[in-house]
Amino acid sequence: MRRYVGVVLVLLVVFLGGVVLAQESTVRGVVFEDVNGNRVLDPGEQGIPDVPVSNGLEVVVTDAAGRYELPVRENMVVFVTKPSGYAFPLSEYNTPLFYYLHRPGGSPEAIQEYPGIAPTGSLPQEVNFPLYRVEEDEDFSVVVLGDTQVTNHQEIQYLRDSIVADVAERQSSARCAIVLGDNINDSLNLYPRYLQVMAGMGIPVWYVFGNHDMNFDAPDNATKHETFSRYLGPTYYSFNIGKVHFVVLDSVMWDGKEYHGEISEDQLLWLEKDLALVPQDALVVFAMHIPPCFLH
Repeated sequence: MRRYVGVVLVLLVVFLGGVVLAQESTVRGVVFEDVNGNRVLDPGEQGIPDVPVSNGLEVVVTDAAGRYELPVRENMVVFVTKPSGYAFPLSEYNTPLFYYLHRPGGSPEAIQEYPGIAPTGSLPQEVNFPLYRVEEDEDFSVVVLGDTQVTNHQEIQYLRDSIVADVAERQSSARCAIVLGDNINDSLNLYPRYLQVMAGMGIPVWYVFGNHDMNFDAPDNATKHETFSRYLGPTYYSFNIGKVHFVVLDSVMWDGKEYHGEISEDQLLWLEKDLALVPQDALVVFAMHIPPCFLH
């Protein structure tokens, strides 16, 4: 059947436990249905098969017992593609907890002005991901916000009293919100309060990375998102609602001095594997900050 691809310029954590591995060549774990809601894989709780899990490059699907194994990559993010009919637990900011940050040594010393990622140390024996079963209609709505781009606390208050309050009042049928990049306007110390205010919409919120969300201390593209990832995880990922497959991409390329629009090679390799698992009759929605017409 023909694939219908919708392009939407959208902007669109973490669970572990166990004994430390002596040799970190493989990351493994279980994607499971968290029946009692404690976010821990307990005896009797079942794994969920056929769920995509990625290390940012390779993509595997869980086996009949919900188990997965992936090669370890340096400074990787392990993340799960949400299957339809399930939901992740949410953080205090109403952001889905769908990823695990692996930064053994933390962010590089060059990241100074705004906080990066604290050292995560060695991998645990298993990195498990809980999911909850939910009802998802094929007919649903999503709240899409563009460039909130707050510069100070007063602007966060304006955001709270206008858009956030309006969405909170109207969101009864919305499955989630997707926030376009440039969430913050360079002042990355605002992220905790900004995210807390955005949580007031009362629905899960997925975030996209924008050029004003960058650490300008970063020496290269690989570290430009250290503060964003501290709070929100990977800059590219995917999730499913009903028969719609949402793909979030990082379209900001940073060379340490200037940025431009480009999709990295790693993302394209991941994307090929991600889309290979999507049914041909699914609607695919791409979400990115810098639109395709401005990409190199």
